[in-house]
Amino acid sequence: MDQEGNNQEALLEMHAHRYLSNDQIVSFLEDGVKRNNVKISQIENILKPELVVRFEKRWNQLKTQRGEALAQPQIAYHGTAETNINSILERGLLVPGMGEGKDVNHATDNGWWGKGIYLSPNASLSIGYCRGSSKLLICSVLMGKTYDARTRIDGQGLTSGYDSHTAENGAEWVIFDPSQVLPCYLISFGGYY
Repeated sequence: MDQEGNNQEALLEMHAHRYLSNDQIVSFLEDGVKRNNVKISQIENILKPELVVRFEKRWNQLKTQRGEALAQPQIAYHGTAETNINSILERGLLVPGMGEGKDVNHATDNGWWGKGIYLSPNASLSIGYCRGSSKLLICSVLMGKTYDARTRIDGQGLTSGYDSHTAENGAEWVIFDPSQVLPCYLISFGGYY
């Protein structure tokens, strides 16, 4: 973002799409990134056509299985080391150690709340996983029917009858199907306020 000219709203208007509405993104950034005193230097729309097709297919399946309300896309952050960004931009977010993600590892443990893709609606939590990186992903997420994990389930798969897990009072989201996560924006930090 040009610190002298464009504001976040104008920049986002240039990158609008239907998966995350601009007013949601602006609010999300105001409540998350700015609250953490992070200056945004750039916001990139990173939608990849094949990932969009996969996401749309899964979205339609969840609407049929769970209804419109549970299938509604949600916004979440994903923090990771800078060395992982290019792979995520190319392949999307993958389940560590599974399928296309066989070469992917969890950042800190084997998956306390399940062996899946970890995201959060809390910028502070996700920024902590950036490992010194100056980049953060904003994703559209299909939660579907969510299991509330109240005790650790170290590395276990998706709980039967559910589409995702949440833990830590909803601060951590775990997705077990990569088609339920669509990377939409890549935010680059330009320092702190």
